[in-house]
Amino acid sequence: MFGASRLTALSLNFFYFALLQVFLFQTIKKITNRYLFGFLLIGILLSTRSFFILGGAYDFRIDFMALCLFGMFVSSILNSNIFLNKKWALISAAMAFFLITIRFITASYIGCIALVMFFYYGGLCLLQRNVHENRQRVMNIVLFSVIVMLCVAPILWWHRDLIYSYYVVGHYTSMEKLMRAREAGVINFYTNLIYYPVTFYREHLGGRTVAKIVSVLIFLAMSCLVSSFMKNKQAGLKSNWNYQNTFIFLSVCMVVPIIILTLDQSKSPIVPGIILIPFILFITLSIGFFYEKIFLVTAKANELMMVITLFFLINGLNNYLSHTSSHSRLYDQRMVVVTTMINDIGNYAVKVGWQNVSISADQIADYLIYPVAPLYYEMHHVLLNVSPGLGATEVNPETKERAIEKLKKSHFFIANISGYVPNKIYPFEISIANDRAFLREVANKLFRVLGKYRINGNLYIIYPK
Repeated sequence: MFGASRLTALSLNFFYFALLQVFLFQTIKKITNRYLFGFLLIGILLSTRSFFILGGAYDFRIDFMALCLFGMFVSSILNSNIFLNKKWALISAAMAFFLITIRFITASYIGCIALVMFFYYGGLCLLQRNVHENRQRVMNIVLFSVIVMLCVAPILWWHRDLIYSYYVVGHYTSMEKLMRAREAGVINFYTNLIYYPVTFYREHLGGRTVAKIVSVLIFLAMSCLVSSFMKNKQAGLKSNWNYQNTFIFLSVCMVVPIIILTLDQSKSPIVPGIILIPFILFITLSIGFFYEKIFLVTAKANELMMVITLFFLINGLNNYLSHTSSHSRLYDQRMVVVTTMINDIGNYAVKVGWQNVSISADQIADYLIYPVAPLYYEMHHVLLNVSPGLGATEVNPETKERAIEKLKKSHFFIANISGYVPNKIYPFEISIANDRAFLREVANKLFRVLGKYRINGNLYIIYPK
């Protein structure tokens, strides 16, 4: 008997994504005065990989909602003509508030972005450039910052212990940061410096998408160069938008998060996706900028833009369908075994009346513990409160005595019996390397055998109490 589908949880992701598209479409229309560029943006958006990887639209994590909210925040600032319009500046403050409440680290992004733009427009005021407008921008940036700070400060203070344990301990003072860095292949200053730009390019954009974007931009740039030598100018639809301010702001929105993430020694391939929307806005508006230059010379620019927009829409649709079919193929024998294992663990826990279930393992692997609660709930609509015991999610080394103590307190023990070689990245696995056989002896005495499961070439035994 199956319970709630995954779509119930993912519907929140889809809601944020729909709202993001509304914001983006309206923003692009306001800047370019053409609906066509809204469809172009959607086509480029669907051509990327960010929605199909871990942390994407089909993975219920906070990262995708943060991506969407950050995109809406950036769109709101663009609608304000980069802090010139007070109403949209206040809407931007609301977007920033909601974003920070679900992703605390984004407070540093937004704070630094506001600070950079404050100094930029403050500097222009000192240089006597558009003093009236830029003074208004500076005042609105101050207003924006004060509102966000007053609204967010109580929430951050309330969660100070959580923030300290996750960001300070987990990312700076504990050994976990080194383990996460080694997992990502970051071993020196250079690999640390290029990790997030390269990861954003490979994992979130994709080489083929970047090649197509670059090809289109080069073609349009060459067309602009050729059109600049043509004498027959025509009166065309020209936006009064300040593209220079826009490109500077979008660049800041991309560079600031990457710098902050690079300073953090702990690495994740998911987090650079936060800059996806500023990047796509930058590309779309670059195409719009070239279009205006070409349109002043020839009306064929309209036909050209329709072809480019259709090209990206078709490419985006193809990208979506290809990822959908590839994800369906992932449900192979490995997933069948994992699902069977989780089903057996959940059924046993329900049979003996356990609601709070502690699971230990002699190996660090996300698929051993993390999927148990959500997948079992999805299959049976029974929510188990699963907590990790020994190993599985532990990164710090363990003594033999503490390992045995944690094992005895667990409801299940998952042992790898296939001659598994400890991963040198994880201090925990190295610390118990010589005690794995003894832990299985303890499990054989105190536990019973539920079953054996072969996953990713490893043979596991599940021991329940």
